[in-house]
Amino acid sequence: MLHACNKDVTLPDEAAKGQISFYFASTALTNGAEVRGSKGYLVLIDSRDSSYRPPKDIFSSIYPFLYNPSQRSTTYPQTKTSWIQFMALDAGQHQLSLKDTSSRLLDSVKFTLDADKPAIVFYGDSIGNYSHIIAADPFVADTGKIGIRIINLSPFTGPVYMTLNKVVPPGLPAYTQYMDHTGFLPMALSTPQTFNIKVYRYGDDKNFLTRGTLEAIPGHAYTLIISGYSDNNPGSYKDPLTGANVSLSNNFSLAVIKTF
Repeated sequence: MLHACNKDVTLPDEAAKGQISFYFASTALTNGAEVRGSKGYLVLIDSRDSSYRPPKDIFSSIYPFLYNPSQRSTTYPQTKTSWIQFMALDAGQHQLSLKDTSSRLLDSVKFTLDADKPAIVFYGDSIGNYSHIIAADPFVADTGKIGIRIINLSPFTGPVYMTLNKVVPPGLPAYTQYMDHTGFLPMALSTPQTFNIKVYRYGDDKNFLTRGTLEAIPGHAYTLIISGYSDNNPGSYKDPLTGANVSLSNNFSLAVIKTF
């Protein structure tokens, strides 16, 4: 006769999960991913396996990946909605390694992901020198307000400022420059509203550099990303990795992403 063993079993604690997303705002990355024969750009997470290539359905890639940006989003996870999406990742310290199509290391960083602070990694570059901003800003929803965050990844342009429906709202910075990153700045809003956004050089209120549209809903948060080169760019540069001469054009732009 068999007797059941009544014994308490202690299961191991599950690792707390955080949330992370990626945004590729680098001109060198987006241009390089469009070159014929490009295999795309890969962000390895706690790994050195740079031979990895995602399946044709990039939505199921296990690593953040930039490929064919003119036909796909420059975000990862790839999103089929207008809202940013996040991937689950164990909370704690991680190593991110950005690799190019030849598996050369472009950017590397160690960071700590908190379970209660969703993070977005923004990649930029200045004449082939790569950089990143890791934004994990707290946002508390308020039905009478929205949150606006500004990420500036436009080199050589100098200080710029924004108007929303022709005014600079209270609380927005007087200007931002390359690699500046604000938190979510609260702005009063009681009903849904569409804002026409224009970006100007600091000190110029006549000639805007680019424009965009924000369809805002109270209680939500939005990120405004300034990127690309204005007409202040040097025209060309020698790629620091390959030595190739790279031409630059005016591709200054503003992207509006619905974040929370």
